[in-house]
Amino acid sequence: MSIHVAIRHTTVYKFDRRVTLSPHVVRLRPAPHSRTPILAYTLKITPEKHFINWQQDPFGNYLARLVFPRRRANSRWMLR
Repeated sequence: MSIHVAIRHTTVYKFDRRVTLSPHVVRLRPAPHSRTPILAYTLKITPEKHFINWQQDPFGNYLARLVFPRRRANSRWMLR
């Protein structure tokens, strides 16, 4: 018998004025070497105008480096 678990995580940044965001490193993806198989993974970033570079650290964990080229008043990250 197997158990399926769904995780949903949301991070929201809100500012009282438009700001310049520094690059962010997001570590919200399961490790590929984990014993539990990952059936689905989604990372949605808003606003849509951003760059994302996927990298791996020395331990094999995935990192998403987010760069926001424009000033903004909010940002939202959703993980499923």
